[in-house]
Amino acid sequence: MPTHSRSKRIDWVDAAKGTCILLVVLYHTTFFIFGAGALTDTLGYKIWVVGVTALTPLRMPLFFMISGFLAYSSVFSRSWQQTFRPRIATMLWLYLLWMAAYWGFGNLISEYGNPAVIPDSDPLPTTISGFIWKAFSGSSGLWYLYALAIYFVICKALREMAIPTLIAFALAEAFTGIMKDVWHASSLIENGVFFAFGCFGRNFIMRHFSEFHAKRFFLLAIVAVVPMPIVAKYDLLTVPGVKLLLAFAIVFAAIDLFALLTTYLNLRLLCAVGRQTLPIYVMHMFFVLTSALIIIPLELEGVAAELLAFIGPPLLTLMNAILCLALHALLNRRLGKALFTFPSRSFLFRTAY
Repeated sequence: MPTHSRSKRIDWVDAAKGTCILLVVLYHTTFFIFGAGALTDTLGYKIWVVGVTALTPLRMPLFFMISGFLAYSSVFSRSWQQTFRPRIATMLWLYLLWMAAYWGFGNLISEYGNPAVIPDSDPLPTTISGFIWKAFSGSSGLWYLYALAIYFVICKALREMAIPTLIAFALAEAFTGIMKDVWHASSLIENGVFFAFGCFGRNFIMRHFSEFHAKRFFLLAIVAVVPMPIVAKYDLLTVPGVKLLLAFAIVFAAIDLFALLTTYLNLRLLCAVGRQTLPIYVMHMFFVLTSALIIIPLELEGVAAELLAFIGPPLLTLMNAILCLALHALLNRRLGKALFTFPSRSFLFRTAY
């Protein structure tokens, strides 16, 4: 029988995080590069659209559940003073810093490149006040960092009322269907329940998902997958509770699957990616937009178009992750550390002198 050591549990978390960040990059690559050019009629693109859309109930919910899982000790065992810098200040600092960098990069593209590559779902603000409102409302591609700070504050402040907090988050999520046209607001609201469950339910997850259970996995997979065609046909995701139920089923099934995979397979590279999700998250859109500048103008047809549409999304996703990690290794030193963590006064003094 395989053993389940503490390191294995870390491997499970890292593998899941690595998968989630790659799915985020794959989503943006598919829609913002291949979905904005002449390749939308290819079979390859249509296959990827179906795939990344089907994984919507998994991608961010699992990411947030793991984030809450990892925040457990900070919520319950550390003071506000101890957790302010890593859990709140750093998230908000990076959110504003990289949002400003993306704003500048996008304006350069709009001015000297091809404005069509800027995603319609993430339009560039035209004024400082517009930037401030965009940041405050969370209507940015970096909203995950903003959400982490908000969820952490709520969970820590209400840690003695875990059940009522979970119920409140779940009720809020259940009615986000009426806000489907306001993606940033619905995203901020609907993912809070997964962060809260990962945090408050950490001991439950450790106790019940310490090893793979085949019956549970297949039951959860059936609950998650079988209703999907009906849900899609009748647009039932907007019905209160449907999306939440499907998301929890697929997230728990994924947890079981990662418990199995990390027991029998060497997922060292995936785990390494999972330990470095932050630099990939904050930098990957720069490479997505750069790739879009090259690929969108292409006028390929036939086999060439199908081949690019089929192998392009996963290939560019892997290349993007590698480039982000390489750039992080170059930048994350001396003053460059401020690009990835909130700088303290002592840090600025040491690096400056």
